[in-house]
Amino acid sequence: MKRKGLIDNVSLMTLWNARQTGERGCLYSDKCVVYVSGEELEKPEFFSYPCRINVFVLVICLEGSISFMCDLEEYRLEKNTIFSCKPGMVVQGGKSPGCRLAIVMLDPDFMATLNIDGRKMLPYYRYQQKNAAFSVGEEDCHELERLCATIVTSMKNDNSNAFYGELVKASIALFFYKLMYMFSAAYSRFVTDDVQFNQSEQHFKTFVMLLSKNFRSERSVGFYASRMQVSPKYLSMLIKKVSGKPASVWIDEFVIREAKNLLKFSGMNIQEIAYQLNFANQSFFGQYFKKHTGYSPKKYKMQA
Repeated sequence: MKRKGLIDNVSLMTLWNARQTGERGCLYSDKCVVYVSGEELEKPEFFSYPCRINVFVLVICLEGSISFMCDLEEYRLEKNTIFSCKPGMVVQGGKSPGCRLAIVMLDPDFMATLNIDGRKMLPYYRYQQKNAAFSVGEEDCHELERLCATIVTSMKNDNSNAFYGELVKASIALFFYKLMYMFSAAYSRFVTDDVQFNQSEQHFKTFVMLLSKNFRSERSVGFYASRMQVSPKYLSMLIKKVSGKPASVWIDEFVIREAKNLLKFSGMNIQEIAYQLNFANQSFFGQYFKKHTGYSPKKYKMQA
């Protein structure tokens, strides 16, 4: 990844080949990368330029500090902080005097094969949406580092062994169960045990997943309500109950964030961006963008 500007759909293999990982990292079946820094502080080389990833990424700051930009939001990772981002997001690593990191990157299809039961995380899903970074205790951070090292060891075992794949997947699953345990412990005080509310959380998760896949072409609450087999009024009420914002606001936020990413990084002109986001023409896109940001697309693009 040498050039500046947005690089669409950066694959796991592109990220893997972006640096020499040596003995500190390992690649499994073109589907998973685990990297752990050495003892010396170093300048990370992953995500040197803005890129749209197509993998799940977890970054654990073990020592020092580093900034990450994720969909134009800046996050400062201090020691014992975990940062996560999902496929489709635009990510860039900021400057740092040096830090130690553990990084886990997984292909979404591969992650599905791990069969990790995440149902108990439903009550925390809305907090996951709001918190790309969260802190853990030092001992928990050390344990995650050890689990990353265990995954690397598993990947470097004899791959001709009949149980090689199962061992690798089990070590990755253990890492994620521990991570979910830490997240649930951090946010458990905010969560109600009400069963009905947990069902609402499931609907909220379904809505966000549908939105993530369709927001570039569909901006009406009615589209998402029909896909979820509920009325638009009920969907808006339900989403506001869970997240504090109606469905229409979620849709607008996804569209505006993508528009800003494209204006800042893509090199596309405004008409092309309007077409990419399924606006009838550049004028409608301009009116929509200014309504939600206070800037015309042209002015934002010049300032970006």
